Amino acid sequence: MADPRLNELERRWRESGAFEDEVAYLALRLRLGAIVRGRVELAAFLEHPAAIAVAGRQEHRLQEVQPLFTHWCSALQAWGSNASIRAAVAHLRVSLAALRTDTQEGTRSAALRWVLDTIPVVEQRTDLVEEWLAARSDAAARARVVGLAGQVPEVGERPADRRSPDEGEFAPPSWEGRCYQLLESTLRISDALRTQKPPRWWRGLDVEHRPLAEAAAVIAPIRAELVPWALRSRDAVKARVAERGGSVDFGSGDTT
Repeated sequence: MADPRLNELERRWRESGAFEDEVAYLALRLRLGAIVRGRVELAAFLEHPAAIAVAGRQEHRLQEVQPLFTHWCSALQAWGSNASIRAAVAHLRVSLAALRTDTQEGTRSAALRWVLDTIPVVEQRTDLVEEWLAARSDAAARARVVGLAGQVPEVGERPADRRSPDEGEFAPPSWEGRCYQLLESTLRISDALRTQKPPRWWRGLDVEHRPLAEAAAVIAPIRAELVPWALRSRDAVKARVAERGGSVDFGSGDTT
């Protein structure tokens, strides 16, 4: 049975939106065991003000005086594969949306055709990862995600590596490299589930070795998804799976 004090503090916070009310509500949840400390510390690491007030700042986890984005991603792994995979999914979703927008006016070429053909593949694989996250006891979904690790026909076959002589020399557009990196992220997630280790999904990003401030645009959507999940107020992954009807059809090629 829910503690009436919790109900009252939640009601007060929902009505006022005040920082002090959220802190009081979160602190009582922690005291009563309604949320574990690790979840609050994760939200604090993601710089949620109320979580910081309750659990303290978490900069020590970066173990660097001037941390880079790669240090931040590595520190996030302290909360397990689930948090890291969710961070990867949040990045994939935002990046795919941006890539779709950026390629709308692209000049028709072998490179653009490859990107337009590959974006749906990345989206389908991301859907499958989300399906597993939404119901982690689903052995079939996990097996399908793990099966992605063996499906790497795209690696080494980008248009820049197999252009015809009449296309001449050209530098691949930035969106081609971005699409390739997202495709590889899905394979890293798959391999992580196979090895039971958090995925290093950020490898190859332009901001990988840059200071945190320069990676703000990448970190922001991750925080937006992970903080509500950490504090158990909303699970964006489960919401998207529910909107899709809770199932993903990948055909015979992606179900092994």
